[in-house]
Amino acid sequence: MNEKTIKILLEEAALTPEQLVQVREEQKRSGTSLQITLDKIGLGEEKIVKILSEKFRIPMVDWSNVQINPEVLSIVPEEKARKYLVFPLSVERMERRQSRITLAMVDPLDLATLTEISFMTGCNVKPMIASESSILNAIKKYYGMVSEKIGSSEEKEPGGPMGIGLKPPVMGEEKASPIKGIEELRTLAKDLAESIESLEEKEEIIPAGPENQADKWLVQILTQAFKKGVSEVHLDPHERGLTARYRIDGILYNFGESPAGLKKAVISALKQRGQITVPTDKVPYQGDLILKLDSKEKVEFLVSMCPTFYGEKITLKTKRKATDLLDVTRLGFEENTLKMFLKLLDVPDGLILITSPLNGGKTTTFYAILQYLNRPHLNIVTLENMIEYAIMGINQSYLENPERIREKAFQLMDYHPDVFGIGEILNKEAARIALDLSSQTLVLATLTASDTASALLQFFSLVEPRTNWERSLVLDSINCIVSQRLVRQICPTCKEEIKPQGSASGFNNLTPDLSTASEIPNPGTLSGPSEKESHIPSFYKGKGCADCHQTGYKGLTGLFEIMRITREIKDMVLSEPLTGNLRKILRDLKMTTLEKSGMQKIKNGITSFEEIKRVLAW
Repeated sequence: MNEKTIKILLEEAALTPEQLVQVREEQKRSGTSLQITLDKIGLGEEKIVKILSEKFRIPMVDWSNVQINPEVLSIVPEEKARKYLVFPLSVERMERRQSRITLAMVDPLDLATLTEISFMTGCNVKPMIASESSILNAIKKYYGMVSEKIGSSEEKEPGGPMGIGLKPPVMGEEKASPIKGIEELRTLAKDLAESIESLEEKEEIIPAGPENQADKWLVQILTQAFKKGVSEVHLDPHERGLTARYRIDGILYNFGESPAGLKKAVISALKQRGQITVPTDKVPYQGDLILKLDSKEKVEFLVSMCPTFYGEKITLKTKRKATDLLDVTRLGFEENTLKMFLKLLDVPDGLILITSPLNGGKTTTFYAILQYLNRPHLNIVTLENMIEYAIMGINQSYLENPERIREKAFQLMDYHPDVFGIGEILNKEAARIALDLSSQTLVLATLTASDTASALLQFFSLVEPRTNWERSLVLDSINCIVSQRLVRQICPTCKEEIKPQGSASGFNNLTPDLSTASEIPNPGTLSGPSEKESHIPSFYKGKGCADCHQTGYKGLTGLFEIMRITREIKDMVLSEPLTGNLRKILRDLKMTTLEKSGMQKIKNGITSFEEIKRVLAW
């Protein structure tokens, strides 16, 4: 008996901690096995097996009704049966599928043993649970009978151990199979490819077992995620199993725990479905995964696996179609900001940087802009580390090695693109390439940065201009820098108005120190009605309902900050050292900022003050 069984007995209240202490003390005094000691308090092997059977819903072996066909014993050799503490009960052929072997096991959740037996026999394994002593007795009884039968047949037939009572093969003839079932297995191996599709389409009749329990749980988790519109599924390992978390509107929520003891089986099931053969418990892995869910709809995920202390962490990100892309006018730009930005997209050359922190939405904006520019008269080429949206009409290419971006970029420039998209600037070479190409065509690129000022400083640190003249050339090449954050929108179903106490001047006091009052919109100009109450702005929140999973929010929108490299900004940047002071300089120029965009969305009832505070870390 192992510690895992003891733990389960404690969890099921079949054994109390006090009893366990007494049992261990008695075991030390008497020197007997733990199982014998447990027998004395009424926890015999059969009772423990019954508890485990009910816990994991795996049937017990009823040895009184077992009829063993000697042929099945040849499929699992005696030494393997003793090594893994298993006993083969029967083998049955299943139409257009692999055969299934029913196996009595002490630990039916032992994935390594299940995999070994399945590989060795070429059969799916249906596990049943039995006590260790009953399995050892069965091995001694039935394998002993076969040995005696083989021994007697060796005296009568010269064939010896070639089979049970079989004649030796005649020279030149095909070798006879030692057992009838093996011939059937060989025949079944020929339609293995067809059986895979059959297994996917008939999941409801897959035999019970740890792998299949894990596979069904995995499919259930991913199906629910797909139905809820989840952007990411995280399977986080811990000591006892896996925690499933969903990212909904940018926030992670716990969804459930994997069944006890199936952590490795779930990971194995995912690897089998994704045909992942690399040792992801040793090195990180990233790749595509296509799954057929319960709805029979095939869904494509980007899967990332990374080794951690308690096992492999798995992240599955839904790969969306180009038809799922929002129009650029629906991303969250304020009206005046959008008009200015669309004009900048009509410029034939220069560099446009789309920036945000991680998970800030810059990739979605990048693709939305490409979709907006996707017109018959424009030749658009992209160079991407990972293609998240495949857009018809745009020539998208992979960048296998970021260090060879210059070579690949100039190869693509031979096709004379009107727009060149760079998925993400990850290193100095990529930044210099974006700058070099901007003199020949319009370059659109993403960069991870918190705001426009930080993005400009970061871009300068990558291209490393040494003199004011070189800085001036860099600034002349940048058409604009767009910085963004994603905020949750108030759920329209449970949206309610909150009227704050006090005057309109209190609106400014709600915000932290944003350096100047000019950053905050004038409530009187935004509120609409010309009544006395209009001087006190309205705020909104979501109460929480079934549509928004009781969060009060549903859907995302963007806060946008755009820095145009005007003559005024250029002169200020060249005259001031590039430090954190740049942010204040840009505010003094009354540039559209993330804070101002956030306050505008609060006034328009799109989001809440608490959400803006959370995202902008006020």
